[in-house]
Amino acid sequence: MIFSKGHATDYVYSSAALAGVLPPLFKGPHVLMDGAYADIAPVDVARNTGVEVVIAVDPSQPENTTGPKNGLQAMLRSIEVCQYEHASLRFAQADLVIRPAFSQTIGTLEFRLKRHCIAQGAVATRRVYDEIGSLL
Repeated sequence: MIFSKGHATDYVYSSAALAGVLPPLFKGPHVLMDGAYADIAPVDVARNTGVEVVIAVDPSQPENTTGPKNGLQAMLRSIEVCQYEHASLRFAQADLVIRPAFSQTIGTLEFRLKRHCIAQGAVATRRVYDEIGSLL
């Protein structure tokens, strides 16, 4: 779903809702959750709004070299592999892709590492300030 008006907080929340883990947002007849299940990098959606520049953030990480220890981890890993392949095609359509570097592999459910993720995103963004300035 694409929203152009309404409460941004609702849509940010729904974007973070993981099926079976964090409750979805119920908005009218719709059940909204993490859009990465369908498209982690909807560059075409951004372009269709008429913007001149699309800057995306690629949160992917090097492949986890340890195998899954249970069925849930195996399911999540299979989703990650599919998402990575799809995302690489989508990110190629952006004008700039910001790629944070993580010092360790961070699993989908490892919320305790959120501060590390935020910090690495900030560092990666600072590294491309000049490119962002040139694009804008």
